[in-house]
Amino acid sequence: MASVRNFKKELRYLFNEMVTDCYILEKMNPEIGEEKVNDVIKELLAHYNDYISRSNQINGKSSPHLVRQHFQHIRKDLTDNTLPIIEKLS
Repeated sequence: MASVRNFKKELRYLFNEMVTDCYILEKMNPEIGEEKVNDVIKELLAHYNDYISRSNQINGKSSPHLVRQHFQHIRKDLTDNTLPIIEKLS
């Protein structure tokens, strides 16, 4: 990973795309319902805020190995916890 700044940019881009996909899915498939889409978006925003705050609190800043592990753990949590939220709409 090049920098924390780039990591945050990637997070922002990913979550913006997921929120946009939610709105597009709502417009394309009105049976889903606005309330369900809004609930999913609220969950996504809660996860986004959590990942941003975790990326600001790096443990072991002096050790590159610990920093790398910290961000790998955040990425693993992203795929394990956040991406299944989108599947709720399908």
